[in-house]
Amino acid sequence: MADTKIQWATKVWNPVTGCTKVSEGCRNCYAERMANRLRGRCGYPADDPFQVTLHPEKLNEPLKWRKPSRIFVCSMGDLFHPDIPDEYISKVWDAMWAAQQHIFLILTKRPERMLAFIRENAYAKHFGWEDNERVPFKPGDLIHIDDLWMRDMCGWTASGKCDCNGGYICDYPADEHSGQCEHGNRFCLSRECPIACDNPPKEVLKENDLEGQYEIDKEGYSIDCEWMQLHTRPKDAYADNVWLGVTAENQEMADLRIPILLQIPAAVRFVSVEPLLGPVDLRHIQTSEVEIDSLTGDHGVVRPLAGRSDNKLSWVIVGGESGPNARPMHPDWVRSLRDQCQAAGVPFFFKQNGEWVHESQAPDILANYNPEFFFDRVSSKGFARVGKKIARDLLDGKQYHEFPEATK
Repeated sequence: MADTKIQWATKVWNPVTGCTKVSEGCRNCYAERMANRLRGRCGYPADDPFQVTLHPEKLNEPLKWRKPSRIFVCSMGDLFHPDIPDEYISKVWDAMWAAQQHIFLILTKRPERMLAFIRENAYAKHFGWEDNERVPFKPGDLIHIDDLWMRDMCGWTASGKCDCNGGYICDYPADEHSGQCEHGNRFCLSRECPIACDNPPKEVLKENDLEGQYEIDKEGYSIDCEWMQLHTRPKDAYADNVWLGVTAENQEMADLRIPILLQIPAAVRFVSVEPLLGPVDLRHIQTSEVEIDSLTGDHGVVRPLAGRSDNKLSWVIVGGESGPNARPMHPDWVRSLRDQCQAAGVPFFFKQNGEWVHESQAPDILANYNPEFFFDRVSSKGFARVGKKIARDLLDGKQYHEFPEATK
């Protein structure tokens, strides 16, 4: 079943299921509880239902969903778990790229693996060293030749191909039979090139306000053009429809994971502070080098790999814990995060209070219930366990379901 009750997504997609615990937020993992209920069914192994399991038969599911959706990727696992091969993650990336009608949201507790994967496999690392540089990644885009480091982009560094002209596009014409330049290296006009590109036709020049700047040959293509038109998607490219996030349940995990996330190029970077287990200050993320305001990008030395993305978070999700062993969440922790986001102009999404209600929330949340039901069950710390259906998703009587601006 792809539809979901998770308020910030419309569907879930699980090409991978299963995980292992890495921090305090994992203690009462909802996905593990659900996997145990599905033991021996729906692709969950009977002996160990929460072991990391690949589901290649699900890779093409998003292509079958025609209605544009916000899709939570691997809601029952972590795409960047160390047991998942890079090759399989690449297949997931391919599927997301092919389903451009959707927005895909990826959450991980392992951002260091996500960063390593992007750096090693993603085309995005070769762009955006300056804030004003273009980051073209779709077939049909124009790329300035100064931005094309061919030996890196084609993945041919080890073989030594495309190594002429200092690593840039070779300016020598390709032999029409061999597809190689006179240096003996493969030329990027060759369709064997993994990112096949060539000089743009006059129509494309006009669309990009470059009309009249280059000579046009008899077939309608530009000559000696400083721009190349991309024909095939670069491997694992940074895509506008993929949003990347980390879970940070407390200040320790925020300090550990958010600075890594800020180094990764993404259309939207977000943090899920769920389950919220203590106060978290996103304005003062402490790294070993400097204090970073992850909401405004101030004082940061961490630089994203693609200049098109700002060095800050675009979205904050907050929620209390649910389930039989759920821990209470103080509303003051939520209020602080809400106020931080509002001050920085960052969308704030409050998912739920969880199983517990604090007495300061009682008048709003329990307005339709007998007050004695609450106050008779208030603990010494001012909390009562009423269940998430009663606790709902209100903060001081208001619902906060804010989203970043969609790119699709």
